[in-house]
Amino acid sequence: GFDGSAYFTHVTFDYGIILLDELLHPTQRSAVWDFDSSPGEVPALTYYDGSTLRPLTNSAGDYFPGLVTQESTVVAIYSKNYLQFPSALFQAQNKVNSATYLGCPLHTIKAQNLKVKTVREEFQGAIASYWQATMELHYRQSGHNLQLPDVGWNFILNNQRRRAMVFDAQNNEWVASPNPVGLDGNGGLTLGLPAILNRRVNPETDFSTLFGTPPTTPPAI
Repeated sequence: GFDGSAYFTHVTFDYGIILLDELLHPTQRSAVWDFDSSPGEVPALTYYDGSTLRPLTNSAGDYFPGLVTQESTVVAIYSKNYLQFPSALFQAQNKVNSATYLGCPLHTIKAQNLKVKTVREEFQGAIASYWQATMELHYRQSGHNLQLPDVGWNFILNNQRRRAMVFDAQNNEWVASPNPVGLDGNGGLTLGLPAILNRRVNPETDFSTLFGTPPTTPPAI
């Protein structure tokens, strides 16, 4: 009865918008993507002369040792619920993309800062237990491979390793070079600017298989 009367009933209800993911088991819900940026530094080996990329050296063609430049990193934060422990994400830690991913070239994204925790949630009158994982994918425009000027005190000639020499005009003799000399990427002398060696120090993996891709439109309601 309502207000003491047996002939009236007072009914109260709430209504609102239900998100599609709320109707799904937590482990069946879509991955959540967030994007942020983070400051960083990389070796300064090149500069733009107009639209042309040139070696960043002194007037004698030597690179400036230890010179770095600012390069912000875009961070894609991937969050997903898993019924089983996501061991594949642990194995992906510190790996770089083995193919173009999110429109970013090879080896420009690195997976790091993995976080996994257990979550218990009420779902349809029962308790759902699952693993909640978060992984950061760091995109660096210049890539995550090492960029190393190919210089040294030795060079290769006719498949033999030889010491780099310079002529001492004062004493009229050849002596060992007191400074590293430029190499061409195959051990040969360049007699000028060295080649830049691109060296990958992180293992690579297929990010599309691990993380999928963000939706092109906001999730449906």
